Amino acid sequence: MTPQPLWQAALATATAVIDAHDKRIPELRDDRTRAFTTWGIAQEIGEGSIRTLLALALHSLAQDAKAAGHPAPWQAISTTTLTAAADRVNKWPKHELLAGLETTAISDDEQYFTNLIKVLIHSADDKGELALERLSRATQRVTEALARHQPADAQTCGDIHPSR
Repeated sequence: MTPQPLWQAALATATAVIDAHDKRIPELRDDRTRAFTTWGIAQEIGEGSIRTLLALALHSLAQDAKAAGHPAPWQAISTTTLTAAADRVNKWPKHELLAGLETTAISDDEQYFTNLIKVLIHSADDKGELALERLSRATQRVTEALARHQPADAQTCGDIHPSR
């Protein structure tokens, strides 16, 4: 993989994971679409938000590797298990997902979704917190369901989106 901004590597991997999930388990994508409707979240916003949450989780793992002196921090994305990515989204303080995010490497479309996640993270009302919790759980369901449908020896993000 040619060294590229960590955000781009995380986003490409998150997109590949969600696409693999939706191809392998289409009925769960349909469930997710119905859930967005029930929650009052437009499908495009919901899909973009879970992709961004997963990318933020992978990016934060790569940032941790970079801070630890790993010479190729983007490899931390490839070696992350699907379950570990879900854990990062749901078990870490949400504001820590934003640490080290290089906004210069983010397109306008992705900036919209990262800003949306930032607003939800820093929301002082129950409605924002509930939306973030629902989106986080949807992200977790995607990664954990895909892990259950993957062979036992193919549980990492790199198995879904190999490094180039």
